[in-house]
Amino acid sequence: MVLCNPPSALSKEALLANVYSPYFATLDHIAKTALAIQDIESNQFWKAVYCLLRAVFPPLRAFRSCDVNKPAMDKIFIVVIRLRMLCLDLAIS
Repeated sequence: MVLCNPPSALSKEALLANVYSPYFATLDHIAKTALAIQDIESNQFWKAVYCLLRAVFPPLRAFRSCDVNKPAMDKIFIVVIRLRMLCLDLAIS
């Protein structure tokens, strides 16, 4: 079962365009650069980045709601309760 299917991203296309540019080919490359190029060209790398961002973005939204001048702890509390119930449902089934 695949949980994260990354769409084609503009950032991926931009990085690939930089790697294949004539100017980039004239630069001195070291082993770390070669590894970075392999990561940029790898679909598995982009899938991992996509999954990581999907996992990190919701908590960042929660932290951002705590940062405004409006009370938001009740919303955070409800989200935590719903997440706990979801985790329990997944553990049971």
